[in-house]
Amino acid sequence: MGAESTLVAAVRSGGPVSRLVRSSAFAWMLSVALHGALFLVFYQLGFGKAASVRRLIIPEARLAVGPAPVLPRPDAPVKFASEDPGAAARAATRTPRLDELPIVSVESRGPGAAGVVVSGPPLLALPGVDAAGTGTALGSAGAGGGPAAFGPVSRFFGQAGNAYKVVYVVDVSASLMYYTDDIIREMQDSIRDLLPTQEFHMVLAMPREIREFEPRRLVPANARYKGMAYDFMRVIAGVPKPGKADPIEAMRRAFAARPELIYFLTDGDYPDVESDLESTLKELNRAGDVKITVIGFDPSPAPRALLERIARTNGGHCRFVEPK
Repeated sequence: MGAESTLVAAVRSGGPVSRLVRSSAFAWMLSVALHGALFLVFYQLGFGKAASVRRLIIPEARLAVGPAPVLPRPDAPVKFASEDPGAAARAATRTPRLDELPIVSVESRGPGAAGVVVSGPPLLALPGVDAAGTGTALGSAGAGGGPAAFGPVSRFFGQAGNAYKVVYVVDVSASLMYYTDDIIREMQDSIRDLLPTQEFHMVLAMPREIREFEPRRLVPANARYKGMAYDFMRVIAGVPKPGKADPIEAMRRAFAARPELIYFLTDGDYPDVESDLESTLKELNRAGDVKITVIGFDPSPAPRALLERIARTNGGHCRFVEPK
């Protein structure tokens, strides 16, 4: 007697199996199982392929915010003041927009980060951002008049991008003491402007040691972690120990956080480990999923070439900051 015959006999016998099969609970369980299987099949067909699409990462951390305003058509008829007697009074009392406020020129005190040179991949034309990446109309209409919303903005020595997971790798060695104020100011501004939907981490490459921002992983860019980050940055302001920083171990720590973008702040003075650094980055970023944007601080010609190669090989930008 086969298994099928045994099952049929058990159902007809009126035993426990028969009562279970004929019960409404069994029918409900069978219906739920079938519907669950159908849901999984259709979910994979509808969303499985879309989830596997890789997001193109623009190698900056500045994200566009807010919906795009609707601008009037160029051919729209002009409304004269006589049609609306209260228009003049409203115009006189309304609050001015940010782009209508006067621009105040402030004289710099000491060396600054104004001499920025961009090399590597060409600048990306993003909505509301000018050539220097300092636009004030983020989220404004695009060239065709339509919305130009670009996703969730942080500013850091330059232009805009769309990275949600950002790691700052900073060379804190004696050769960069001259730029300490610039580094701290720009990092504070960058982290301050991160949105809560973004995550960040910081790795400091110091002589004979690596310091990481606790808890040594990506954290949400909320008020709590931003405040902790400001306190952590005080380490940069201290007098560095003599010796060279270890960029290789710093990069290993940065990649361990699984970022989309790494900001690498350095003068590139690594003559002893230059080839090892490049080979390590090639190994860590074999799939090319992580973009590295390099901020070079007044490097000499040889380190400048190294920093440009790192940015170019890892799909990022390379900018050099020089004293005025």
